[in-house]
Amino acid sequence: MSVWLFPRLSLLYRLVNENEYIRSLTFSPDGQRFYDIRGSICNVWEPDALIRADEESLEDQSSVGDVSITSEPVIRSDESSQCPVTALSSDSEDRYFCVGRDNGTVIIQEALDGKRIRKVYGHSSTSAVNSLLWSPSGRYMVSGDDSGRIIAKRLHFKGEAKWAVYALLDIRLSESVQQFLFSQDEKLLLISTATSDYIWSTRKKEQICSRHWGSRQSRRWITHPLEPSLLIWIDPEVVHTYTWDPLEHSDSPQPASNTHMSTDHPSTKKVVQWIALTEDKQTIVFESLPSTGHFSTRSSSGLHIELLSTSDLRRQHPHALSSDCMADLAGRVKRLIGTYKDTIVFLDYDYWVCTWRIESAVLDVKRHFFFPRDWLNSGTLQMATLNRQGTFLCPKYGDVAIVRRGLRL
Repeated sequence: MSVWLFPRLSLLYRLVNENEYIRSLTFSPDGQRFYDIRGSICNVWEPDALIRADEESLEDQSSVGDVSITSEPVIRSDESSQCPVTALSSDSEDRYFCVGRDNGTVIIQEALDGKRIRKVYGHSSTSAVNSLLWSPSGRYMVSGDDSGRIIAKRLHFKGEAKWAVYALLDIRLSESVQQFLFSQDEKLLLISTATSDYIWSTRKKEQICSRHWGSRQSRRWITHPLEPSLLIWIDPEVVHTYTWDPLEHSDSPQPASNTHMSTDHPSTKKVVQWIALTEDKQTIVFESLPSTGHFSTRSSSGLHIELLSTSDLRRQHPHALSSDCMADLAGRVKRLIGTYKDTIVFLDYDYWVCTWRIESAVLDVKRHFFFPRDWLNSGTLQMATLNRQGTFLCPKYGDVAIVRRGLRL
């Protein structure tokens, strides 16, 4: 964005922004501020270069005869011109987290202050990393980009924020990855796309098996909380149990949920966008949204929050439970963030990070801290995450906000 001085069109001020499309601009009546709209956010700028005594003095300074004597223009970079974070994953000990960026790099940073530690590896500079997972043990890291390329590395922690990095796999699929999942012993890696699933051995560095479903699926995967040798397929309609190796049915399908919170008509086709297990391993929580044809779309319209008791996984047909407060609670949820202990953590429509204890009354929602709205957009909301210790991480452009000990239950 450039501000020019009339009548000689001298450059007065320039704000360098390389990443977001600006769809509207306007000045304040006194000309000392200007406003821009990017997506759903309005930014207000008040550069010192616009604060002058009056318009006549500006014109007087613009030239003497044919010689320009204007001062040098002010040129600054907008924070959004940093290479943006496009994927985020935390370690299990709240010491580090890793980010994938729009330029294809994967970087480890400190969870205490966000300090950059090291670049682990990189995809092509023309591809953005759109999926990323750091295994719970910290021994493996895997990422996918928007060209379908998948890179995995084995990491060896050497102490004092140093790692040795070893190649594990580097492949390319015909579509982008929707989900990565490691088995409990981390000997196997699930790579899931819209139409296919692949199982890789982290020891042998080879593909063990794959399943091609023939059409786009609405599911997410989670390791069986009671039988780690099994996988659970969860979609809005049904729950399947599969073996890790080979990827085959282990029993008959079951209805998907026993409790649901809905803000949409049940006839609408939905996809599961997010899934988590509570710390006590008693409840699987998953979020489904109306299908838009784009798996990463995270509008809160029509959001369902569904709860599946892990004890029901032993039964042939899980029994249905009902709760009058569920629909009211779902109407307050703008974005599910995670689970912490026995609570669901979410962002409400007033941009407060809140918790709700499972099976409690809707009025028992607890607000913990407010998040500045100018930090949040559809992209950052999709990547906001909560690690096992309750630390909240949310990227904006090239930075990551870190909120520690914000959840006091």
